[in-house]
Order: sequence, then C-alpha cells, then structure tokens
Amino acid sequence: QQEACILHPPTVPLQIVAGPGSGKTTVLVLRALRLVLVDRLLPEHVLLTTFTKKAADEIRRGVTRLDREDGRFALAVRWRHGATYGALRELCTGIAEGTRDLLAVSPLVVVLDADLAGIVGQMLKDELDVHSPLVCVDQIALSDLDFIDLGAMIPEKLVVPVVVKSLVFSER
Repeated sequence: QQEACILHPPTVPLQIVAGPGSGKTTVLVLRALRLVLVDRLLPEHVLLTTFTKKAADEIRRGVTRLDREDGRFALAVRWRHGATYGALRELCTGIAEGTRDLLAVSPLVVVLDADLAGIVGQMLKDELDVHSPLVCVDQIALSDLDFIDLGAMIPEKLVVPVVVKSLVFSER
C-alpha cells in the first residue's frame, strides 16, 4: 500500500490516512520527492501537512532536499479534527517546527479548508513565536496539482485575494 501511495498518479488527488507508526509521513515525503524529481512538478506546487513533532522533523528533512531557488513554500491543511486546543496546538507546533528553516527566507503561507485561519495565525504568532511574515487563509480546499496566487492584503477589509489554479492534462 505504501508503494501504491508513492506511485499514485500526480493528476489524481491522494489523501493518506493510517495509524501511528505506519510510515505515512515517510510515504508523504517520498511521494513529494517523486512528484518533484520524477514527475517534474515545481516544489511550490507540492503541499505537505503534518500534526506531530516527529512528522514535522521528517517533513523538514524532506523539504530541505528540494531545490527551491525562490524559497516559496505553502502548506495546505485538510482539517478533519475538532477545533480543540490540543489538536490545534499540535497542528501549529508541527507547522512551526517543520518550516522553521524556511521561515528565514520566505513568508509562511498556510491554507486551511476549515474556518481556522484566525486561530492558527494567532497561535503561531502569540504562542509559538513565529516572527516571519505570515499569511493564513481559510475556507479553501486544495487538491494535488493546485497552486495559489495570493494578492496584496486589502487593509480596510483585512482580506487577501486568492486565485486557485489547477493543472489539467489532456490525453491528446
């Protein structure tokens, strides 16, 4: 099953759900490396998420192997948990620790499918001392091969324009 996840076609969305210790984070990193090195996707179009310190460490090691000349990086989060403090703290800790090295050269962009951007942003800034520029947007569900363009913040509305682009391939 792990090999099937790694070799899963890049044009078809993939969600990996498995228990602790099953190797899902390793599979996630290997899949990301395959998408970039074999399938030739741009690293900024590959999105990874994690919820534990161990997973954050593995993601960090995997991300540092990618050639990201421009330093741009975004995390997409498919949230399937309640809005409990413990679950959100674990998510934010994984984000902060897993992207720490990237934050020196790039702003942190977090895209969530649930209505949690304000809470996640506040927790990252206030509790986990993320000092780099931070953009958290919510209510946007991304799939494999989607990428986003963020516009400049509209100060009077405190909103950021977002354009989601999806790659589509033809069999011609």
